[in-house]
Amino acid sequence: MGSRLFLIDGTGLVYRAFYAMKSDLKTSTGIPTNATYGVARMLTRFIKDWLREGDCVVFTMDKKTTTYRHRLLETYKANRPKTPDRMVEQLPYIKRLVEAMGIRIMEVEGHEADDLIATLTKKGKDVFDEIYIITGDKDMLQLVGDKIKVLRVGHRGLTELEPLDEDGVLKKFGVPPNRIVDFLALIGDKTDNVPGVKGIG
Repeated sequence: MGSRLFLIDGTGLVYRAFYAMKSDLKTSTGIPTNATYGVARMLTRFIKDWLREGDCVVFTMDKKTTTYRHRLLETYKANRPKTPDRMVEQLPYIKRLVEAMGIRIMEVEGHEADDLIATLTKKGKDVFDEIYIITGDKDMLQLVGDKIKVLRVGHRGLTELEPLDEDGVLKKFGVPPNRIVDFLALIGDKTDNVPGVKGIG
């Protein structure tokens, strides 16, 4: 069996866990644990269902600083509320948990988790036989190609992963992976507060 690389959009996973689990979960000393518990459950299931010996897994995370995207578009992600303090408080514990599960964490100043996934995908193509990108972000579909698939995260987190190869992207969105960027530029992206072309998006 060939070598495999799994790239997880860790920031997206933490947000999903935070809002999916009951907010009143906490330790006896009052530290909130809902996101930590949610991430633990999802990763445990993922490891059981997907991983085999020799697989490499990287958990990528945003660094909360200005990126080049903000310089290109001042309103980029300006519609998003501030990250809840209860989530921020859990991040150190989540990182320790992920590392304890044998998963590497990567975060780089001035870059988003998506940037790291794109870079690792590009560099990993010459090293690994298969690359799987685990995310709910449509932007990442542009990376799908030979040896590279997106495992699209569903409403139930990592228990509901939808594998998308080149044919799957074309069938679902009507355009091939190498046209996803053009497609999203035309229709815009409300999630990131990026406007589309007038009269189209």
